[in-house]
Amino acid sequence: MDTSYKINTRRIGTAHERQAETFLKEKGYRIVARNYRCRSGEIDLIARDGECLVFVEVRYRTDTGKRASAGDSGHAETAPDL
Repeated sequence: MDTSYKINTRRIGTAHERQAETFLKEKGYRIVARNYRCRSGEIDLIARDGECLVFVEVRYRTDTGKRASAGDSGHAETAPDL
């Protein structure tokens, strides 16, 4: 894969993550972590809404005409209590 392509897609991803962060802050969320890495991968944003932690995976599309995939319901997913 072309290095310039990787750099450009990373810049686009970072811009969308910042946009999501701004949106959450405007809604009253407090950002706890950005790009949190763990064994199973990375979480783009972790935010707090009162006593609730919110884990955010930011995604963007280059073609807005495509149908949403099965996992893109637009609804929040709730993690089970640990």
